[in-house]
Amino acid sequence: MHNASALLTLTEHRKRFREVISVLATYGLADTVSKDVVNSLEPLLRGRLKLSDPAVVDKSLGELLRGAMMELGTAWIKLGQMLSLRPDVVGPTVAAELSQLDSSVTADEASVVIGTVENELGAPVNDLFASFSPEPLASASVAQVHSATLSDGTEVVVKVIHHGADVRAREDLEIITALAHLWQHNDPGAQQYRPVQIAQEFSTMLRDAVDMRVELANLRTFRDKLSHHEDLYVPQPYEELCSGRVLTMTRVKGTPLRDAKAIQGSGWKVEDLTNKVVSVYFEMIFEHGTFHADPQPGNLMVMPGRKLALLDFGDIGRFTPARREQMEWIVLALGFQDAEAFANILIEIANPPPSTDIAQLRADLGGWFDRHISVGVGQIDIPALVNQAMDLLHHYGLVLPGDFMLLVRVLLQLQGLSSAVGVGLNIEELMSPYVRRIMLSYLNPRRIAREFASSGLRWRRLVKSLPDDLSELIKGVRQGTMTVNFSIHDPDRLTDNVVDGLISAAALLSSAQLISRETPPKVAGISVPGAVVAGIGAATWIRAANRRREGFSLVSSVRNVAKLGGRASKKRREALKDHTAGD
Repeated sequence: MHNASALLTLTEHRKRFREVISVLATYGLADTVSKDVVNSLEPLLRGRLKLSDPAVVDKSLGELLRGAMMELGTAWIKLGQMLSLRPDVVGPTVAAELSQLDSSVTADEASVVIGTVENELGAPVNDLFASFSPEPLASASVAQVHSATLSDGTEVVVKVIHHGADVRAREDLEIITALAHLWQHNDPGAQQYRPVQIAQEFSTMLRDAVDMRVELANLRTFRDKLSHHEDLYVPQPYEELCSGRVLTMTRVKGTPLRDAKAIQGSGWKVEDLTNKVVSVYFEMIFEHGTFHADPQPGNLMVMPGRKLALLDFGDIGRFTPARREQMEWIVLALGFQDAEAFANILIEIANPPPSTDIAQLRADLGGWFDRHISVGVGQIDIPALVNQAMDLLHHYGLVLPGDFMLLVRVLLQLQGLSSAVGVGLNIEELMSPYVRRIMLSYLNPRRIAREFASSGLRWRRLVKSLPDDLSELIKGVRQGTMTVNFSIHDPDRLTDNVVDGLISAAALLSSAQLISRETPPKVAGISVPGAVVAGIGAATWIRAANRRREGFSLVSSVRNVAKLGGRASKKRREALKDHTAGD
């Protein structure tokens, strides 16, 4: 999205956009990002910005953001909640303040809710349910929940999107995305925060949140994946009573997992139940690559009959195959307390900009690892570990992917959950089965053969295309299509040597970056692209050296010119002397 298209988007939503900017201005936030960005929007604003409220002058940035987002509604509350998980982006202080955002909102009136249900499901509420309570059990930023009964007496809950919330959320989402593009393209200081990447991640999360069909699919998925746990329950959805704005599922009655006495009264030992929760999450993360991303006490219910219920599948984390492999390497690095391997994989995940001092970053990550991991994985203080890691990443301007940060939130919540019921998590003991399983997986002959075949295909494509690619690269450099096009009369080929020197220097610097970052594919631990680029630089340098040995030298050329000039002067003097003698 370019500036023109971003401004067009804001123009299409000018009424809502003016409301957003007005609220931000009231909280003194309108020009916090960049005055240049705000000035570029002035034609849309037409001077309608409110002045900052004197009551907010002494508040912190986090408090201002929290107040503005609460006032702006659903999408902005969700954005604040997401940023509360991103201390690597906003810093730990602002993240802590945003974590206090209250997601509860005023419920829609009963007539509005019933109208939504009937419009979505195509029948009167009395025909759909034997009973439907008009009073909500809860009301959050996106939806509210009502109790109901099916014709066979089954108790269910009906989750209903707030009237107009999905439409307003999508409009706000387009505004947020446009502002992110304007900020990143017009403010050089914004690059390190990667606002466009954050906006894209938020877009996916919010669109899923306001579509009940996504949560329906998640319920089906997790009921299937976790069905082998006899003591774990995932609510059953009733698909004929579901739509994009309505979700109906079995009602779970139990006690939230926050009180040790209540847990003991249910037949569970507190430590056994806590370990059960953590082991189920590790299974979802490391085996399925898809995990429930909000293990707060209200979403973990202890049911009669010694069962644990997992609720609210609207917030899900998913790992791509590449990310799952990175997570496996992290587990192995933690299990073997390998600081160097851990630093390498974290740098790969964070993808630092070229200006980053990689050597110093590795050193700082090594120090952090020694402080928190080398003491023994079982003794990890997860909150302290995460807080210092986020401080470190924020210092270097590094932004971790959203799926990775969801995992960090899950680990923090699991730690808080165990602390609340008085149990200390032994991470080393809980992780050990996965360390063994991952090790065996990497040593599995079938996996080795499959990866060998896959690597062979990649190498074949690389080898097949490399000569043409290098030829085009060199041709482009020589033709000037990849550099600034100079036209210089250079009979002594001085420019060729300068260009060759620049190419070789740039290639050697680039190869150093690629090799230090261990850019794949690799052979014997050495980055192949780095070695190839180093080869180009060396070949260019050798060519320049050979040209010099062939006889070209700037100093020699100057000397030769001087000698020729001297000989010409001598001949002129002799000719003049002969002419004078003849006279």
